[in-house]
Amino acid sequence: MTAAVRTIISAPSALANVSRARPARGRSSSAREAAAESVAPIAGGTPNTARPRPQPATLPTLKTRPPAATIAASTAPSPGSSADASSSPRRPATPSTRQTLTWAETSTSNDARMAKAKSFRKASVKTAVWVRKPGPMAEVAMRKAAPASAPGSRGESCGGRPMAEFNVLTAGDIQSPAFPAWRPMAELKIQTADGSKERFPLSKPRVTIGRARSSDVFLPDQWLSRHHAAIEQRNGAYYILDLGSKNGTLLNGDRVSGDRRLRDGDIITLGEHVLIFSLDDELDERPPEGTRVFSAKELSDIKTKPSIDPEELARQNRVLGVLSEAAKQLIVHRPLAELFEKVLDLLFEAVPAERAAIMLLEGQPAQPVIKASRSRQGERIVRLSRSIVRRVLEKKEALLISSVMDDAAFSTQDSILATGIRSAMCAPLWYTATGLEQDAVIGLVYVDSLMASHSFNDEDVRILTALANVAAAKIENSRLLEESLEKRRLEEEMRVAAEIQRGLLPDSAPVVPGYGVVGSNRPCWTVGGDYYDFGLDAGRLHFALGDVSGKGTGAALLMTVLRAAVRGHWGEGEPAASVTRINRTVCQNVTPGKFVTFFLGRLEPESGRLAYVNAGHNPPIVVRADGSLDSLTTGGVVLGLFDDAKYEQSATELGAGDVLVVFSDGVTETWNRADVEFGDARLAELVRQGRGLDAAALEAEILRELDRFAEGTKATDDRTLIVIKRN
Repeated sequence: MTAAVRTIISAPSALANVSRARPARGRSSSAREAAAESVAPIAGGTPNTARPRPQPATLPTLKTRPPAATIAASTAPSPGSSADASSSPRRPATPSTRQTLTWAETSTSNDARMAKAKSFRKASVKTAVWVRKPGPMAEVAMRKAAPASAPGSRGESCGGRPMAEFNVLTAGDIQSPAFPAWRPMAELKIQTADGSKERFPLSKPRVTIGRARSSDVFLPDQWLSRHHAAIEQRNGAYYILDLGSKNGTLLNGDRVSGDRRLRDGDIITLGEHVLIFSLDDELDERPPEGTRVFSAKELSDIKTKPSIDPEELARQNRVLGVLSEAAKQLIVHRPLAELFEKVLDLLFEAVPAERAAIMLLEGQPAQPVIKASRSRQGERIVRLSRSIVRRVLEKKEALLISSVMDDAAFSTQDSILATGIRSAMCAPLWYTATGLEQDAVIGLVYVDSLMASHSFNDEDVRILTALANVAAAKIENSRLLEESLEKRRLEEEMRVAAEIQRGLLPDSAPVVPGYGVVGSNRPCWTVGGDYYDFGLDAGRLHFALGDVSGKGTGAALLMTVLRAAVRGHWGEGEPAASVTRINRTVCQNVTPGKFVTFFLGRLEPESGRLAYVNAGHNPPIVVRADGSLDSLTTGGVVLGLFDDAKYEQSATELGAGDVLVVFSDGVTETWNRADVEFGDARLAELVRQGRGLDAAALEAEILRELDRFAEGTKATDDRTLIVIKRN
């Protein structure tokens, strides 16, 4: 502690205070002199009012560090000296550097510290006084530590009136447990636009400032973000950080980027609030936490002086009028196209612009797109200066170009000069999110003037920014609502499409004497591209399974084409001829790059003969009654690639107890959490072990095992099965 002195005084009272030697405002000189006489102890024990009034006792200013040893000084007169204060030379009063001892109330904020002084190693203590270095509001905290000493004890003069004894403590003594070291406390002195002032102590390692009520320093200012800035304490220093605010943070007039160290007296500007950072090591300068500090003069001026000047009041009224009209006009929900036109109406009413435009960020990656524009006369805006757009969107700040020709940054831009712009303004459409969402810039509003006689000013850009903030919230809400309605409409359409697709698949398998026949389809999306079918013709069983490339609506539409082709051709001639015709039909209706893997079989129940064609599909598995395995691979290329493709057919026979399983790749390409594929071998083993089950039970076992293997992992492809078993 640089110039602090702690003094232990033996005095008759527990009340003391230190004030400046300059006269107090509003107090007469005679009253001050009388007060000085009433508190100055006289050596004779009785105040003598007939003698010349003494100067108030003063404490010398320490110019160097105190010595290591404790120095004892007494106000009692030395032998042979006069007790009259006027007999000794007077010390000139220096109010700017000295402090006067007077009686005052005890400062209770230092009770705990002063209580420890009872056991201090100096002489017995009657009253403890803490004299701090001179300051504008310096005080002395006192606490009575012991009863007054008995008559005749040290420090007592004749008449029983005690003398004052000073024990001056050194810097080493100040570090003793009785007097713990004082650490400077920082605070913010906050001044609002209406002239009110508050103080906020920075008692936390991180203090947040913003418009949100959850901020440590809550400032209800329309120009602030919900979480605008923060002050952090690191290694004994304080730093200001901007938390991505939309209007920025200024430190001594410069915009804050990153973090900036704060020093005593720095001025922080946040919207319409001015914050002064104070790093104060004076206890008297620091108000108690939670206390609001007011100036008596400011309070007395409230009734006699307006809080702001008329010009500022007129400006605020204009901004509020624009916001009020915007809120009234935008409260009704409109389609986005109508909403854009209404925002343009408000822009032309609010500022004297000749042209205006609204841009929104769309696509991935997001790119600015003009959604609406208008001109009072002439052609409307079809494109904007890339320089202006890039600066506003990247830096997230409003831009005012009062005179394009006088601005070095834009006067050489061809895109600006080509349009003949003389003055322009641009403000981001800043959407303030609620809940856990993040605030974001969704676009911008732009206005300009082609007349050299008119240029926009600071008031215009304030109004444009305020209007842009209101419009951004409405535009984003309308866009989200339209997206929600569109999503709901698509979901309804997908639900109907799924019902239609389920109607195209068999409700149940046909009954074939001596055989068990089942089939199933599980799309991974609402609709899918897998297809299976059965049909009886002249006692023969036709069955088919196809897998259209891709997923979702496109694959489902192509599946309907495949079903129509299969139903139209699977009974014409041998299976190879049927597949050739089916392929030609698919090629005529499929888009480039799309194809279908396909398997067609024709079973003669009495003989068990099975003729088939495999057009690029996963080879079906045949498990014999003895557990041996066969796969059906003969065929040709997938459908839809070559309309003149030729296909071969082959045949096998199903004996008693034999099982045929036809499946799509969604079955064998099921993955679990360990990123392991189910695979053909695992499926073949599962069918071999379950060959004793009937067809329906075996199908159910395969599906259960797939679910068990996937461990809840979402399917990435449709799963389709056909199981045929000869009893």
